[in-house]
Amino acid sequence: MLAPSLSPNPSVNTTTLPARPSLRPSATPAPPDTQSPPLPPPQTFDILAPLHTLLSKLLPATPDAPPGLDPQHLATEAGAIKLRLRAARVAVEALGDMNRGIEEQEEEIRALEEKCEKQRDILRGLADVIKAGQATAMELD
Repeated sequence: MLAPSLSPNPSVNTTTLPARPSLRPSATPAPPDTQSPPLPPPQTFDILAPLHTLLSKLLPATPDAPPGLDPQHLATEAGAIKLRLRAARVAVEALGDMNRGIEEQEEEIRALEEKCEKQRDILRGLADVIKAGQATAMELD
């Protein structure tokens, strides 16, 4: 809140501003600003359609019909799906922060929440200063 100060000149209206919050860095360091690589296309992770096709080849069309794919050839047919899974795994590992643990991420979340709360406090203080300034301006009118 603004508090009027005593001035030797009564025609001068001076006010004392509230103490500014410290702009020094907090004890918890901010996470480094890293650029993560772009996300891979959605097709990288689309294995359901090929898997469904493979499984449908294993099942007979009717109860008395033989299966469409000999189970001995299953490994060969599944190779394409394995390659897609491997490519998806590589794509996920290339994303940023995949090597960080849950505790480290939770610590970063707490630090960011604290930072947000401090910024909200600063904004509230600025709003109070503006309101007090408007009230003072109205008193002078």
